[in-house]
Amino acid sequence: MENPFEELATLKQSGTVEEFVEAFELLSSQVGRLPEDQYLGYFMSGLKPQIRRRVRTLNPQTRMQMMRIAKDVEEELKEDDDGGRYVSKKGVQSNTGRNEWAGSFQRNTRVVGM
Repeated sequence: MENPFEELATLKQSGTVEEFVEAFELLSSQVGRLPEDQYLGYFMSGLKPQIRRRVRTLNPQTRMQMMRIAKDVEEELKEDDDGGRYVSKKGVQSNTGRNEWAGSFQRNTRVVGM
């Protein structure tokens, strides 16, 4: 078996965040106590790049925070990619990409503007 420190340092997410967390926790338990910053660094470097970028901006301070945030980010990315309805800064959108409330919003602004 390889050195668990080497395995932890080179562990990369290939499936879901949940699967990565399980593998990370297993390896973490084999290396003994490390400074929290070191765990955070190992975990962050193993995440998929699009998840890592979003997690980093939220600046988690503990492993538990980082793992929860990574799962939340993964869920957000899935919702954005599923082609279904989602809420964006532009309002509720359908899979056609049309803004469904734009027409009523424009009518309301015309009435208010009169």
